Amino acid sequence: MKSRSTPLRVSTDPHRLHQRQVEALYQLAPAAVLFSYAGALISLAVIYRSGDAEGGLYWFAFATFVMLLRSAVLWQYWQTPDALNHVRIWVRLMVGVNFLAGIQWGLLGTVFFASPDIYRELFILMVIICYVAGSIVPFSPVKWAHPALAIPATLPPIIYIFFVHGGPQWLPGIMALFFIFTVMYFSFKQHRAVANRLSLELQNEALVEKLNSYNNELGEQNDQLKHRSAVVKVAQLDQRRRAGILSSHIERTLLPVIECDCRFNIVTWNDASDSLLGYRIDEVCGQNFGELFFPPERRSNINTFVEKLFQEGCATTIDMMLVTRSQQRVPVRFYVTPILADDHSPLRIAVIITENYSELKRGNHAGFDSPTSKA
Repeated sequence: MKSRSTPLRVSTDPHRLHQRQVEALYQLAPAAVLFSYAGALISLAVIYRSGDAEGGLYWFAFATFVMLLRSAVLWQYWQTPDALNHVRIWVRLMVGVNFLAGIQWGLLGTVFFASPDIYRELFILMVIICYVAGSIVPFSPVKWAHPALAIPATLPPIIYIFFVHGGPQWLPGIMALFFIFTVMYFSFKQHRAVANRLSLELQNEALVEKLNSYNNELGEQNDQLKHRSAVVKVAQLDQRRRAGILSSHIERTLLPVIECDCRFNIVTWNDASDSLLGYRIDEVCGQNFGELFFPPERRSNINTFVEKLFQEGCATTIDMMLVTRSQQRVPVRFYVTPILADDHSPLRIAVIITENYSELKRGNHAGFDSPTSKA
């Protein structure tokens, strides 16, 4: 079953396709020229044995001239560094020398056809047919390279043999003309097949080139990502080191350090807090810090204070009494710091406590209503 899906195609540059066709033509042409000249040598031998040596030498001299012209074109093509930049010139040269080669074989089938030796006539027909049909493949990359050889090599002999020599022979002549038609048909079919193959090769090369380009871009992006990942890892390690140092400092400092959530509920604290407050962290985790340790007369303003703290977004200090587990009131100073997320939403509240042995003035007992100072 044939697939109904249409394959992905890439547009082909006509100039590049023409260059590839000329390149293929000049790769195959040397063998065709060599074989053609070998056939001319054998034909000379046949003509010589049939008793027409002088005419055969003239014809062979012309065949040698054609061979030298074809060889000169091929040599000049190989010696020209930018030959493919002028493809039209090389196409015209090849079509021209092929036309001369066709005249060469056409002369063999007209001037030298008539002979008392029947084998020479059969040999000439065989040579023309073989070289015309066998030249389809080497000259098919360029459209008119093979017809330039085939038409002058076959049409004059057909007209001479079937309509001039020995009188008109309509049926064999028509069949011979049909032979020319079939040769031209398969010549053009082969040309289209070669052109399609070369076009697919160019498309494949273009796809491979794009794929390599994408791979190079991906490689560069991967290198950039690796570099960024390395930078991020170094930064993470540095942050972990700094966090470890800070955590060690907080755990070992003599100052009580408490971490609360955005509603002032206790999350964790250090060992110094145990000594001052009289609780272990597992006993009070999740409870509201203000309701647990502030004097009863100051607990009503906790929510208002927390909202104002995050609205202002800056640290503050509060001087007031701290109620420990044993209900002892200790004059302290709270250093309260709001911690915001990247989107400035409330995240944590950090509290550091220092004992305040100076006598608290009555005006400083405002507590949450008017903090004494801000940092």
